[in-house]
Amino acid sequence: MSTIVDGRREHVRLERVRTQIVKNKRSRKKDCRAYRWYGHYEIPRDDARVPTRLRGARVVLRLDDPDCQRAPYSRADNLHSIAPGEADWERLFDLRNPTESINWWIKSRLQGRRSRAPAVGAARQHFWLIGVALYNNYQALVAHAQRTERAAA
Repeated sequence: MSTIVDGRREHVRLERVRTQIVKNKRSRKKDCRAYRWYGHYEIPRDDARVPTRLRGARVVLRLDDPDCQRAPYSRADNLHSIAPGEADWERLFDLRNPTESINWWIKSRLQGRRSRAPAVGAARQHFWLIGVALYNNYQALVAHAQRTERAAA
């Protein structure tokens, strides 16, 4: 939430009460998502920057973009449903997303003449990505075995 203090805009941190997922009634339509995400937040009671009438009020904010195709920016990319610093953040987002890790691994090997995907078509690309992920896991398994073998010796 933002408020005006001495002619300047200041942001007030809202306390997350819960994150809710709701099944979309129109999810059978082609261009409609199956679920909607909502964040329930509470405005701080003891922050002097917040007008008295709003202190302790609850706010519900839709977290996903209903019109993401035409939006100038993605709400989901710029708004965290669970913000860094919250208790649930460490538990959910502490480690790097495995998909990002595999994508980085693939991009680091596709350079120069090989900068394009080696497979054409969604099914072939999917098969290739599964093969790359299996190979990446195999390399990690071998590296782990070598480390534990050296540690035991």
